[in-house]
Amino acid sequence: MDKKQIHKIGKQINKPIKFIKKNAGMIATVFVSVGVPAILDKFVGKGKK
Repeated sequence: MDKKQIHKIGKQINKPIKFIKKNAGMIATVFVSVGVPAILDKFVGKGKK
């Protein structure tokens, strides 16, 4: 593997990382709004039974 190939792979890996960083706030908001009620429901649901 030469430097050009390594650079190419690095660029491909970087694309999704850049996308996640750019949209991190939105992703976090969606994750929290979807994840927290689900997690709470699991804990609260277990407690009720």
